[in-house]
Amino acid sequence: MVASEIQSIKGDYLISILEVTMVPAGGCLFASLVLSVVVSAATSYNNIGTYPPAHLNEVGTSEPEPDFGDVIKNVTVALGREAVLSCIVDNLGDYKVGWLRTDTQTILSLHKKVVTHNTRISVTHSEPRTWNLHIRAVKEEDRGCYMCQINTSTMKKTVGCVDVHVPPNIIDEETSGDILVRDGDSVSLVCTARGYPEPKILWRREDNEKIMLRQGRGNKSKVDEVEGRFLNLTRVRRKQMGAYRCIAMNEVPPAVMKRIIVNVSFEPTIHVPNQLVATPLGKDLRLSCHVEAFPKPITFWRINNDIMIINGPKYKVEESSWTYHTNMSLLIRNVEKADIGIYTCVARNSISQAEGQIRTYEIDPPVPATHRPTTDRGPPGGNVFSNALDHSAKPSGLHKNHVDEEYHQHKMTEDTSQISINKGKRKDLHGLTLDLDSARNPAHRPALSGAGVRVSATAGLLPLCLLLRVSAHWF
Repeated sequence: MVASEIQSIKGDYLISILEVTMVPAGGCLFASLVLSVVVSAATSYNNIGTYPPAHLNEVGTSEPEPDFGDVIKNVTVALGREAVLSCIVDNLGDYKVGWLRTDTQTILSLHKKVVTHNTRISVTHSEPRTWNLHIRAVKEEDRGCYMCQINTSTMKKTVGCVDVHVPPNIIDEETSGDILVRDGDSVSLVCTARGYPEPKILWRREDNEKIMLRQGRGNKSKVDEVEGRFLNLTRVRRKQMGAYRCIAMNEVPPAVMKRIIVNVSFEPTIHVPNQLVATPLGKDLRLSCHVEAFPKPITFWRINNDIMIINGPKYKVEESSWTYHTNMSLLIRNVEKADIGIYTCVARNSISQAEGQIRTYEIDPPVPATHRPTTDRGPPGGNVFSNALDHSAKPSGLHKNHVDEEYHQHKMTEDTSQISINKGKRKDLHGLTLDLDSARNPAHRPALSGAGVRVSATAGLLPLCLLLRVSAHWF
């Protein structure tokens, strides 16, 4: 390293370096510490006075020698941010402060002048005691230690380090992509990420389902996540099919993620919810089949194992799919006699084909139910006519009560005129009132003759006449 110009001014001890040139020597970068050169030149200077200056002599001075007020605090910054190292110097006086990188001995600045060609480096003197080294847009190569020096006769120095944290980055070239495996095969997924500190890698399912891990026969477990570069899936089944996330994270946000889809190929299988379906003529009928297959199958319907059904005025064919599931639906409009038969749902992919059958048959249309009002009380006569009354409309309670009253008044008059009562015995006339059960069922009639009461033939027929009258009125 050559100093093109060094100026020494007696008494002021002002030294400036106007230009510094790096010269390679022996294949290595020969770097000479500028501050040491300056000190040596200043020490050898002896013209019109002596060095050190008169106010800072060997015997002792009124001004103490400069020293560091504190150690340089290490800093940690994320990639692309700015790093600032602060060097605190007490009693600097006319001495100078310089910065250099310790590992390469590269001189960065001398006092307030930047001597490196790195445009990201700058120095500030914010306070009388503080000298700051700024590194903007920090890169990974800026990670290392930096030295703050004071150009005293015996050089004084202190060191501070910069740690550059790099957010994680997934290396696509070294990471698995979407993959297709056959049902029952095993697969190993790998995820490579770089960053500083070294990223931690987690595997999770995108649908938040648990990851199935198998170790040996019959030894399996379900976990929410797996840590590490590799995710080993043994004897993969269709339920393990889906998207897996490789997540890389360290102390520097944000975490990064790559989505890897695992597809499992297998032959179609068909599940028919209803294999026998009844329908009346003139109504619409919907049939359905559920298919599981990957790759996604081609699906269609046939009638009577012969004619392929397509969309039209008569039929509407629909399907919906997700992952390896497919729902097939067939709508038959205005079912006719010719539509009764066997319907076949077919699913076919590159591996195989599967079929499911639905048999339809005709039934009579349902008879619409009619609503009939009901009451708590029936007409006089109780349960004899209950079955008949269930099939007809019943009158309101007010009208029924009027008929009961008329019936009882008339019956009381007739019974009193036709019945003779034995002397010495009291009979309740109301106890002789015949209800409808007694009128229609002779077994339930009271034995009047045994009680000493005689009823004429006219009196016996009267309740039946009244019954017919009341029944006619109710119906």
